[in-house]
Amino acid sequence: MKVSQNISPSLNLPLSSLRIYVLIPQVESEDPNIQYYYDFSHSHGEYSQIFDQMKIDWEWQPVTLENYRSVIDGIAASSNGKKPLFFNLCDGDEINGSAGISVIHYLHAKSLYYTGAGADFYNITT
Repeated sequence: MKVSQNISPSLNLPLSSLRIYVLIPQVESEDPNIQYYYDFSHSHGEYSQIFDQMKIDWEWQPVTLENYRSVIDGIAASSNGKKPLFFNLCDGDEINGSAGISVIHYLHAKSLYYTGAGADFYNITT
């Protein structure tokens, strides 16, 4: 597999200057349907395999509606010379206590780089 030296031509950042944070919604519920929907355990292995193969510095980061701001602020403050890039998997409806649109708004307000839906797309599809 050939890996580009830059994560994105538009960002023009070398991979070595980034640390990727995979944000996943963490929901505690007794409802088996909600537990199933918010079980990302299978995804962790897939991300680990790909990022390790590509030698990309990354971290799996669960967030809740209660802590996403402090988690994101902590990451941004402790970048250790690397630019944080957030893979935002938080697509929750927030009715069931799952982080979603609030995370998108916060990442945007903080001018942080992230992947995933923007607020407009999220609103028309969720």
